[in-house]
Amino acid sequence: MRGSAIPTGSIIPPNVAGWAPEQDVRHPYDVVAAKKLLAEAGYPDGFEFTLDTPNNRWVNDEAIAKALAGMWAKIGVKVNVNAMPRANYFPKVLGFDSSAGMVGWGCSTQDALFSIQSLVSTFDTKKGNGLSNIGRVSDPEIDVLVEKIKVESDAKVRNADIAKALKIISDKVYELPLHTQLITWGMGKNIDAEIRSDNRLEIDKVKVNK
Repeated sequence: MRGSAIPTGSIIPPNVAGWAPEQDVRHPYDVVAAKKLLAEAGYPDGFEFTLDTPNNRWVNDEAIAKALAGMWAKIGVKVNVNAMPRANYFPKVLGFDSSAGMVGWGCSTQDALFSIQSLVSTFDTKKGNGLSNIGRVSDPEIDVLVEKIKVESDAKVRNADIAKALKIISDKVYELPLHTQLITWGMGKNIDAEIRSDNRLEIDKVKVNK
């Protein structure tokens, strides 16, 4: 990523309400322990799966998928990278026709509920839950927490429930966070512009200095 990303252990970045440093801890890189876990799970020689990814949606998306495949190969897991244009990718993964897929997620509400509800809660169109849960994760404990977070007005209680949900996601590795992509802008020396965390330009706040 040429210095334009920050490794992360959380599905939400630091500027999002509900984020806490203790929930943003990456799992250790340990090839020996990974091989041991595979053996305990009944796969001493590893296994094979396909990783779907777009090749024209996120910065370095296909390259990242190939890098992951190389890392998994070190523990005997063969990953076939299936890269495709985003026009084909999203209907495939959102139709739950994927063993594993890459997701780039922006938290437009600036609140952790949006990520947890969309990516990890049980798929339920009536409630609007799990609409981007391409792995079909279904954890009753997370579902209960999501419904509580939706209506809780006490910030302290709400953040505690968010922390519980994020810990479950991390402990059970429902998602494998990689990095937070930095926003890169280019502008003339005479231009002042507010750089928002959602990467949207507010033209009325742009100043052109003579």
